[in-house]
Amino acid sequence: MKTELSTQIYAWALGIMQPASATIVKHFMQMALPDSCQDLETKDVKVQFAKMLKLGLISQSSEKIDYVYSLTWLGNLSMNNKLRVHRDKARLFLLKDAAQAAHKERFSEGRGLELTGDSPVMDLSSDKQSRRPIGQVVDSADLAYWSSTFKQLKHSAGPLPRSSFSTSFGLYSFASCNELQLACHNICPNTFDLDISSISLCIGISPSLLVSMSNKPEDHYRTYEIGKKNGGTRIIHSPRIFLKTVQYWIKDYILHSLNIHDSCHAYQKNKSIQTNASMHLNKKFLANVDIKNFFGSISQEKLQNTLATRYSKKMSQCISRLCTINNLLPQGAPTSPVLSNFYLSEFDAKVETFCHHLQLDYTRYADDLTISGNYKDNVLKAIDFAKDTLNLYELKLNDSKTRVASKHGQQKVTGVVVNEKMQPPRKFRKKIRATFYQAKKILAIIPTRKKSCEDILVI
Repeated sequence: MKTELSTQIYAWALGIMQPASATIVKHFMQMALPDSCQDLETKDVKVQFAKMLKLGLISQSSEKIDYVYSLTWLGNLSMNNKLRVHRDKARLFLLKDAAQAAHKERFSEGRGLELTGDSPVMDLSSDKQSRRPIGQVVDSADLAYWSSTFKQLKHSAGPLPRSSFSTSFGLYSFASCNELQLACHNICPNTFDLDISSISLCIGISPSLLVSMSNKPEDHYRTYEIGKKNGGTRIIHSPRIFLKTVQYWIKDYILHSLNIHDSCHAYQKNKSIQTNASMHLNKKFLANVDIKNFFGSISQEKLQNTLATRYSKKMSQCISRLCTINNLLPQGAPTSPVLSNFYLSEFDAKVETFCHHLQLDYTRYADDLTISGNYKDNVLKAIDFAKDTLNLYELKLNDSKTRVASKHGQQKVTGVVVNEKMQPPRKFRKKIRATFYQAKKILAIIPTRKKSCEDILVI
């Protein structure tokens, strides 16, 4: 005899798996509730979905795929508080794996030191590898689509070919704003203008959880200090796993469309410290300039005003509040690099234009500005111009780190020597040579000890 399940249970199951078909929801319910759902069939779920569709609790995720559904605003309210909390936790843990798969990188709570705005350094640390997630369905240069939560839960391609639909939806749970508008029951406009409620529907979590992250971000961060290379400490605000997952979704599904100036080489696909350094090869004079307290000088208000040039005021406020702590851009959040790059896009354009007129080359890697050319006076003029222009953005240069090097001295750009060709610094090359020399000496000794090693192994 089949167990009669309430509408709330179906809403809970779909809320964790969305966007999902009846088949996927059936398989998930059988995995999560084996005692109650052992005899559950796909047709039973379809019948329940038909009722929920009439009540406005669920809606189609895509106009082109009529068997894939997501919860609506009313569907989220139909669950009691205990089910909503459980849904949010399970959903975010599965989305964490989906985000990890999309980026093919570590997604641990301690991660984030590479997002501090500093020039990259060699990282030889290692940690335990977590369960390997399944990769994304679609690989895009512009948008890192996340795979379905069902694929993170079940290491297979899906129960049936019909259920293996692509999750390359523009808003993850919904294909576009048209479907999102129906799910919101017309409380959001038919444009790309998202607020807390609509973003929560797209991610598939409760609006109240996003409101908590927005109003009390300090409860969702882990703050600690790390040592600086040249002494002192740096404060890191690392978002906890739920907020970090939300920030990754914002980064991949919203911020990916932001325009970043070509002179910026940090945190962008197909750009690196090598491409940044290659722009300044074999120049007579090279200037290294550093922005003082880069992330910590970008306030939530200034960030919101900058985002308002691309998005609506409501959407800009929502993003800026979810991506800042103590009204400042945090070092350690996955959204901080792209937001800082966008904040300085106009600055980059102004400085590059000025440098172009003086026959200079300009690049920026996070908070490191590099200006190079064949005339020192022009390089100094460009530094003064950059300093004055930064004041308009309420940023300051770190005068103690400003350095102008001629071709007769060592010219470095983000740790790469560029005097004549790109190569590591002399000190690093000496260290590598010494390491190989010691290794060669050890290898020369090994053959003489081969016999004694064999004797030990025999014993």
